[in-house]
Amino acid sequence: MRYVGFRWVAIVVLLSLYYSEAADVKNPRLRGVPKSKRDLYRQAGPNNSWKCLNGIGIISYDAVNDDYCDCSDGSDEPGTSACEYTFFTCKNHHHRPARIKSSSVNDGVCDPDCCDGSDESTSGVTCPNQCKEAAIEAALAQVAETRELAEGLKIKEREYTRYNQIKLDELRGKLDDEYKKDPVSRPDIEKISDEIDKMEKRGGDEKYGVGSVFEKYQDHWLILDTVEYTYELVVFADLTQIRKDTNSRTKLGTFKSWLTPNSITYDSGDFCNGVARTAKVIFSCGPVETFKDIKEPATCYYEAFVTTPAACEKQAQHEKDEL
Repeated sequence: MRYVGFRWVAIVVLLSLYYSEAADVKNPRLRGVPKSKRDLYRQAGPNNSWKCLNGIGIISYDAVNDDYCDCSDGSDEPGTSACEYTFFTCKNHHHRPARIKSSSVNDGVCDPDCCDGSDESTSGVTCPNQCKEAAIEAALAQVAETRELAEGLKIKEREYTRYNQIKLDELRGKLDDEYKKDPVSRPDIEKISDEIDKMEKRGGDEKYGVGSVFEKYQDHWLILDTVEYTYELVVFADLTQIRKDTNSRTKLGTFKSWLTPNSITYDSGDFCNGVARTAKVIFSCGPVETFKDIKEPATCYYEAFVTTPAACEKQAQHEKDEL
């Protein structure tokens, strides 16, 4: 009996959601509004009024999404391009909602982020609804990413354990040698003992990242070939650009410090427009060590992208399904 009652409750809830969504579709004031803010647009206030979201100004509810910017914060035009510096939300049913600049709404160009084509609903341009295909593609990408994470974690654990064991064996050998040489020579013995203690507790040298998982890269070279240049990265030393036609070398930066657990900053590169070049190397999880790409997002500043098992972390990732 309880099960039947639960089914009826579920049916009622689903129907209410369906009719609420259907009503929202028919309400032009809700066009371009993110799900989290729909209640602020769903109905008029006293005397058919509506208050701008910044609290400054009250307008007629009929003026919401009328393609004329009335509110100083542009909140009255979530579904048109009338207000500058505002955003339009595509619902993208079957896939993830997306937010685009309002200036892209009804500009005659189908925005790829709006797989439902809602950004061009009144421009005369017909954009096909490709959200089901986009959802399938995203799901397949998520499966591949999960597989790579699992594979990367296995490799990381295996390599980290092996590398640590080799280093521990070396340190213990040094400790034995120090005892044999001079049992009273405390400073060296204490220093080596501290190193062993850190490694056993998965601490290690902070220079090599959390738990020293990047220590194996201290003398490791990674190469990236592009049409014009070859890039050499020695993670804890230099990032260098080599011009292929002249073989000239330009230092893009020298290791400075960790910026985040998975990114390193480099400074003191060769001069460029009167300033020293700087760079950032960003590590992401992958089963194979690969120098994937490098960009120059600002003059004389570079960003390099490297995949490695060392960047793989056990963590639950939840996609935001609404904006």
